[in-house]
Amino acid sequence: SRLLPYILTALTFFTRIFASVFFFSSQIIYGGLAFLISIILDGIDGKVSRAIYGGKDPILRGTLDFNLDAIGLSLSLVGLISHFINNGLMVEAELTSIIIILYYLNVSFTSSKFRLMAQNSLSPEVSLGETYPDSIFIRLYWSLQKKLSKYRLMAHPSSVDAEFLLFIIGPFTNFNFPIIFMLCIIILIIDTVIMGLVPTLLLARKTL
Repeated sequence: SRLLPYILTALTFFTRIFASVFFFSSQIIYGGLAFLISIILDGIDGKVSRAIYGGKDPILRGTLDFNLDAIGLSLSLVGLISHFINNGLMVEAELTSIIIILYYLNVSFTSSKFRLMAQNSLSPEVSLGETYPDSIFIRLYWSLQKKLSKYRLMAHPSSVDAEFLLFIIGPFTNFNFPIIFMLCIIILIIDTVIMGLVPTLLLARKTL
């Protein structure tokens, strides 16, 4: 069915709603399980969509996926903060608040990058290594990323890794390891700089 990708996207969203409810009620193990299922669903809806629609994901489904993921992630983060506050874990609540800010910086820069790419008539599939061949560092990095992308890997830790640490490893270890929060913050800073800030600045310079 051509509706299957949309159904999977909706299931991903509602599974994250369930995860947020579990976090709100301090049932963090169930929240972690629900979020794990949402990550699995989120990993296959795009592939199913491209398979059904001839290799290209429809703009409508991609837009829905992006926005519903952002809403579901936001609610899950707020659910975790509520859990920490209700249990007197104020440091954990503050660190999670920092993570929320970094997530939204990541989304803001990434969105700006795609808008600038559209303004410069660049396809999202075009790497910045091809756009800026004069920079050896950018060219080498994107060449490595292009090779790894064939195996669905990233040349650096991404926000998905941060989500896995915070929403799955964290609940199953009862957040007994503060390093989880610090790793999430470091990963989000790296991902924001490499995938958002640097490309946005380069494209903005090209536009101006």
